Amino acid sequence: MSKIKVFVVEDDTLFANQLEMYLDELGYWLVGTADNAKDAVEMIAAVRPDLILMDIHLKERKDGVDIARRIKHFNQAPIIFISSLDDAATYERVKSVLPIAFLNKPVSKQKLKRTIELIVNQIRQLTIAPVNRSPDTPLHISIKNQQQIERLELKDLISVEVLDKRCQLNLVNRTIELRTPLKDLQKKLPPVLFLQTHRSFVVNLQHIKQVNLADHIIFLSNGSHVPLSRSYREAVIAQLNVV
Repeated sequence: MSKIKVFVVEDDTLFANQLEMYLDELGYWLVGTADNAKDAVEMIAAVRPDLILMDIHLKERKDGVDIARRIKHFNQAPIIFISSLDDAATYERVKSVLPIAFLNKPVSKQKLKRTIELIVNQIRQLTIAPVNRSPDTPLHISIKNQQQIERLELKDLISVEVLDKRCQLNLVNRTIELRTPLKDLQKKLPPVLFLQTHRSFVVNLQHIKQVNLADHIIFLSNGSHVPLSRSYREAVIAQLNVV
């Protein structure tokens, strides 16, 4: 399993160095640091961290809360705010950007370790509840398989993979190749059951067993796995019934 990528936004050089040391000792991957809003936004957009440690008070006029609002438009990595500020007004501003945790300075290695571990457990694995489908959701579709029209039970369709100009249907006990563009096939698949996870993959929600957000992988009921593209990640999370 790949290391969790962490980005630190902190203008206190000594504290930033301390966080870097802690992260290294705890086995996390520091992918960048910044001490101002402009650099933070640009670097976070480039390196796409899995977790962000964010100070509130920074150089120049923009602070950590302003940065959080901006990066949430392109990156949904959870944010841990770390600050010496703990007044009510600051706390209300922090709450408005929905951080996953708030730590007061100074932060011990043990406190940081426990906080990150709890968060990592959430972002590495999601527990998926059973899919609720309406009574009018179709149970099957008809496909043209070579020279035959075949009725295909949707509960048996695990995933669809694009291979050149063909679509490979991965079923419970076999595979079928169709000379049909993915966009045309998707029109036949009920969106309440099927969602796209990558430009080349569509999966049946009923066959998803686990989602690994750190490694960008979705594990399926037949033991296979498909990639989870960053461009589809938030849509996938929104559609899954996560508990």
